[in-house]
Amino acid sequence: MRQLAHILGERVPSGLPAVFVPVAGALGYAAPTPMTPSGLGLVLVMDDDDMVRRVAGSMLARLGYEPVLSSEGAEALAMARQLVTEGKPLAAALLDLTVRSGQGGRDIVGQLRELCPPLPIIASSGYTDDPAMARPTQFGFSASLRKPFLLNELSTLLTDLIAAS
Repeated sequence: MRQLAHILGERVPSGLPAVFVPVAGALGYAAPTPMTPSGLGLVLVMDDDDMVRRVAGSMLARLGYEPVLSSEGAEALAMARQLVTEGKPLAAALLDLTVRSGQGGRDIVGQLRELCPPLPIIASSGYTDDPAMARPTQFGFSASLRKPFLLNELSTLLTDLIAAS
C-alpha cells in the first residue's frame, strides 16, 4: 500500500495506517469537471420530503439559480402567485408528483400553467412507472426527472427547457 501511495505521489507518514484513496487519472479515469454556475432566476421546488427539497435547493443554488422551496401544492401555488404579484417571474418549477399530505404536482400543474403559461414545469418522482413520468407533456408538464437525480442531469434539463421557453 505504501508503495502504491508513493507511486501515486501521496506521502504516508510512518506509524499511521495507510489508506488508499485513488487519485483521479491514476486509475484511468478523469476527474469530474467542476460545474460553473450558469443558471439564472427563481426555480420553484415542491417536494414533501424535507431532505429532497433541501438537496434540490442546494443543487439549484450551486447552479446559480435562486430556489423557492415548498412542501406541498397549495403552498407552492401561493408562493408562485406572490412572486407574480411582485413582478418576480419564475424561471422553472420542479414538482413532486406524490405528496402525502396535500396537493402534489399532478394536482397543481394546470393551475401553475394558467398562472405562468410559458413556465417550464418538471414532474419529479421516484416512481418511474407513473404515467406522468413516461409522458409528462400529456399531463401538462414540460419534462420529467426521476429521483434521485444528479446535478448534471438537473443542470442539462433546466438549461434546455429554459432556453426553449
